[in-house]
Amino acid sequence: MNLRTSLRALYLASGAVSALLVTTTAASAASFAMKTTAFNLDGYAGAQGTVTFLDSDSIRISSQVADHCGDGTGDGEGAYLWAEITYTDGSVDGGHTISANWDDDGCDNGTKPATTVTLNPGRAIKKVRMRLDEADGPSNPSETVYSAWMDNPAT
Repeated sequence: MNLRTSLRALYLASGAVSALLVTTTAASAASFAMKTTAFNLDGYAGAQGTVTFLDSDSIRISSQVADHCGDGTGDGEGAYLWAEITYTDGSVDGGHTISANWDDDGCDNGTKPATTVTLNPGRAIKKVRMRLDEADGPSNPSETVYSAWMDNPAT
């Protein structure tokens, strides 16, 4: 092996090690748990889970949602979990529904199975908070609660 070939092999090996170091950044996770109040005795909703920051522009949300009705008759409305994202440029996107994780098929029927969703909006994420909406039917307003903001350590 000549000097040129040896240097090229060393260069390629160092590039592979550098790429490995860049792509294996440890993910950071934050937990959330929230519950609405029993508004007009019409029940409440609860949600819990974990937001994992995979890198600067990707998150994984694992969560469970439950809707509990106060009178047990059911309002048919449900509880819905959303992710609100603030990007590093200051813009906010509140429209990321955790689509497979809501409870809208009755009351006191237990917590929905855990759901995991990965969001990759392609923009650097500064922070995330979860929003839980609990609907009580047409005669009563919905109630909304928020988790604390969770900062992305990669940005």
